[in-house]
Formats: sequence, C-alpha cells, structure tokens
Amino acid sequence: MLIFLLMTTIFLGCLYFWIYFREPRTLWLGISFFLFIGSALFLLATFLISVDQEAPLYIIAIVLAFGLLLFPTVMIFTFLFNGVKVIKNEGFHFGNILALGFGIALFIYLTFWPIQEDLTNQTLLNSFYYFVSILVGYFLITLNLYTVTSLLNVWHLYKPKVDYLIVLGAGLNGDKVTPLLAARIDKAISLYRKNPNLRLIMTGGQGSDELVAEGVAMAQYAIEQGVPEASIIIEDKAINTEENVEFSINLMDTMDAKFAIVSNSYHVYRALIIAKEQGYKCSGYGAKTKFYFSINAFIREFIGYLYLKRKIYLIFLGVITFLFLILNLLPTLLGYYVEYFVH
Repeated sequence: MLIFLLMTTIFLGCLYFWIYFREPRTLWLGISFFLFIGSALFLLATFLISVDQEAPLYIIAIVLAFGLLLFPTVMIFTFLFNGVKVIKNEGFHFGNILALGFGIALFIYLTFWPIQEDLTNQTLLNSFYYFVSILVGYFLITLNLYTVTSLLNVWHLYKPKVDYLIVLGAGLNGDKVTPLLAARIDKAISLYRKNPNLRLIMTGGQGSDELVAEGVAMAQYAIEQGVPEASIIIEDKAINTEENVEFSINLMDTMDAKFAIVSNSYHVYRALIIAKEQGYKCSGYGAKTKFYFSINAFIREFIGYLYLKRKIYLIFLGVITFLFLILNLLPTLLGYYVEYFVH
C-alpha cells in the first residue's frame, strides 16, 4: 500500500512540475497541485498509521477539521469586511461592491438557504435547492482553482529569461500615475535593476479623463526613478489588456523575443491567459496591492476570466442543467401529471 501511494505521489508530483514548466497558464496546474498535495498528505497519514504513530495523525486531523469548519466563516468575514473597506476608501460603484456582494450571497446561501430547504416539503423547491448547490459548489471549486493557479503563476521557481517587460497601464490621475500603477512600474524597475539589459515597454492609451497617454506618464515616472530613457519603449494606443499585449509585441525588435507581463498580482493571471489566447508564450510578475483592494479586484478578474472562457463554462453548465432536469424534475413532473390527470 505504501509503495503504491509513494509511486502515485511521485507521479502526481512529476505531473505538476511537467505542467508548471511546459505551460502553467491553465487551471490544470491548480488541479495537479491539489492532487499532489492531497496524495502526499494521504501518504503521510498512511505511513504514520503503519508505524503506530496515530497521535500526530490525530493532531493533523483535528487541525484540518477545525480549519474546514472555520474556513466558511473566515471567508465570509473577509469578503464582508474588505468589501465595506473598499467602498469606504474607493467610493461606491458597481466595480467596488463585488466583494461585499459575494460575501452577502455566500452568507445567505450557508445560513438562510439551508433553513428554507429544511422547512419545506415542496419537491420542486428542494430540487431547485440541490441544483443551486451544484452550481455554487462548481463556482467555488473553480474559484479556488483559479486562485491557486494565479498564485503559482507569480511564484517563480526560477527566474525566466526575458528581453522585454510589458508593464500594463491602469489609469492616471490627470497626467500622473496612481499608486496602483506606480506599484506596477516599481516592480518592473526592481526587475530591471537586476538585469539592465531589459527593455521596459510602458503600455496604455489616453482615456477621456486623462491629460496624457498612460504609456507616456508611466515612462516619465520610470525616468524620475532613475531608469535611462533608452531602456524605455512607449506604447500609447492600447485601451485594454488585449491591445496592451498585441501592440507592445509589435514594438519589439523581433516577433520571437521573450517577454514577461508586469501588473498587479490579482491581474497577472488573466493577462497571461489573454497572451496565451493570442498565441504568445510568456511569464508574469505581480506587484503588491493593498489587501482590501485586491480582494474586490480579484473577484472582478475572476468574472473576467469566466467571460473570457465563457464557451467552455456555458457548455459545462448546460450539460449539468440538462442532466439535472432529466434526473430530477422529469420524474416530479410526471408524478404531478399522473396525480392530477390520470387519477
């Protein structure tokens, strides 16, 4: 048994690293990571039992059980607290209520919704409850995989060799970079100082409320921080991430140049996915962002990812919906038909 588990863990570990080094911009990276860690923990538990060392196993089991029970409460509190904080600090508009809305929805689902399900004897309502449970579970599993995969894509086991850093724009305050955008540029500058041969591409067009193009303001900020003007390339036409990547690549000396994308940590993975969809191989670096802002922004990025991959998820949800209707609602409807029309 131990030999089998050991071989399984080694296989899953090799699978994880194969995906990581070959193409990490996929949720399969997160799936393989969870399988590897889960297999390693199961191997450890089996080993402890085989050598009559149940005490550490009990401690681990208690910690895991406590963590699983506490996790929903911590998750709800985190979203609610940071949702209120982002509205207080950044203003009230739709883009800033995502974390708060998600926290409220999760609270209702985990508290009032089960009570309602227990109190009703309505078969159709119960069936709808189970259907919603499947969708919520699917959504949360996908969110966890997206979160882990995003983190793994900004934690580098080795330093990727690149020729260019594409620094994504993020809006200006007049003609000056905002603290959010400054964090991205500072991250790129820290990488540049470790390798002065890098070229920094500052990319971003001019918005209706901006005095200059984002790329121009970003370049000016970098020059003020001591980066030579010769090491900076300005891209001043892009209005979204897709154009940021495409237009920046057109400014490189060769189309096969190696590059990395620099953005805030919550945004890097979706930017990498966009580059992948465009057919470009690259890596990413994440800049630090205030935690309360990152939570809300990460939800927004996840929604953007679902939209980007909407065909896959709509097909999957369609199959789940069809199977659920066939397996649950059809017998119920047939029962009503027999009760009211046959008898």
